[in-house]
Amino acid sequence: MAFSLTSLVAAAVGAGLMFTHLHHKQNDFPWYQLDNDSPSYTNEAFLESDIQLPNIKNISGQAKFRNSPGKFGDVELGYVMEFDIDKLDRTKLPEKYRKPTVDQSKQGPFTLNPIEEVVYVAKFDFTLQDKDGFELKKFENEGAPYDRTAVF
Repeated sequence: MAFSLTSLVAAAVGAGLMFTHLHHKQNDFPWYQLDNDSPSYTNEAFLESDIQLPNIKNISGQAKFRNSPGKFGDVELGYVMEFDIDKLDRTKLPEKYRKPTVDQSKQGPFTLNPIEEVVYVAKFDFTLQDKDGFELKKFENEGAPYDRTAVF
């Protein structure tokens, strides 16, 4: 009994170590520095927003490929973007956002507090190029607030 239990534990530990080693090796892709174009706003944000759009500056980013955990053979591009964005200047907000507002729902009236912050959804377009600048593939993230991968 002790021999079979020891063998079972040793086999489980060995399998766990092998899985960890192989999983680490599969995702051993380098990070690449991204070249960034000037930021721009969508037509919707530019034309329909009554809140002044912030200034975006100091954009930098890195990306790396990784094997998709969901489907064997698929590759994902993970990325990290960093940028500075101006703080919300509440003095430039339209009056309707600077004071409490009473609204009505099916459950009755409720009060909306003045705006403290504004959330913007970032959308990134990517172009993969070879060493000579030849375009290999274009794609974009889905625009989800915390999406950091693009599958292709």
